[in-house]
Amino acid sequence: MGGDTRKKQVSTLSLMMIIFLVLLVISLVVFVFFDRMRPHPSLELSEQADNEAGSPPVSRLEKKDHVIKPQTEPAEEQEESTSGTLESAKDFTLSDLAGDTVNLAELRLKGNNIVLCFFATWCPSCVRHLARLSSSEEAMSRENAVILMVSTEPKAVVEKYMREHDYHYRVLLDGQRQVSNLYEVDRIPTTFIIRDDGAIIYKLQGSRESAVQVLLEKLRKRGMETGEENITKPPSTLNDMISLDRKLSGKRRFDIIVDLWTSFIEDNPGEARAYLERGGAYYHLGKMDEAVSDAQAACDMGLPEGCALVERIKKMAKDMK
Repeated sequence: MGGDTRKKQVSTLSLMMIIFLVLLVISLVVFVFFDRMRPHPSLELSEQADNEAGSPPVSRLEKKDHVIKPQTEPAEEQEESTSGTLESAKDFTLSDLAGDTVNLAELRLKGNNIVLCFFATWCPSCVRHLARLSSSEEAMSRENAVILMVSTEPKAVVEKYMREHDYHYRVLLDGQRQVSNLYEVDRIPTTFIIRDDGAIIYKLQGSRESAVQVLLEKLRKRGMETGEENITKPPSTLNDMISLDRKLSGKRRFDIIVDLWTSFIEDNPGEARAYLERGGAYYHLGKMDEAVSDAQAACDMGLPEGCALVERIKKMAKDMK
């Protein structure tokens, strides 16, 4: 009897051990399974760090003074604008890298369209934009366009950058941000197309692969050909006359322009802008005395541009003699 009882006890203990081990194994399997399914805190922190590391960096100027932001280019979509009511370009004078003075109105009076680009050497979009514009300088020239680059950086920084990239842009130094503020530039690159009559016909913020083609297209769409050479009577309004003047300027028909402005002045003797425009035509014909006389007339009528041009034309006339 005693032996049978001990055998039963041993069997019971063995069975209990087996059951315990089976339950332990099942518990471990269940624990490992749910542990793998549960999000791990370290992984969540890692993903958050990756997201933060992948976010676009803030530019130096954004951190420092919140003035200018570089335009990013994630998907070739850039903010661009045109306006049904054309704004007039604000005149300014800045020095270039060579130390020469550049005046916007003076360049326009020579029949030039202006491509005015605000940039910085540290801005990635600007770097791409400058490269694209560089390949189009000859095409721009055929459209009577002059490219002016404006930078707020120190002269030495810009000179080094232009030299290293073998660029030959005319760069204007705007260290005090006078012109940048005048044109309300808050992103770079920002490019304006200024027609030779002073109208801003296009504004592009940022850059893209087709930026050059877009700029050239805007320059080419300056007006319809209407047989201007046969026109003997000027339009009745100042704006229409200025528009006709610009079309004729593109064909270098300054002789016709002078005649048309003379007829316009006979009907509108008190229009200061008419004298200023005729003075510009005289300048292109090499008639400096007449150019100065008309600029002075515009000045006497209270047109500030006339006063400024009197001195400039006199200086140019003196240099040409």
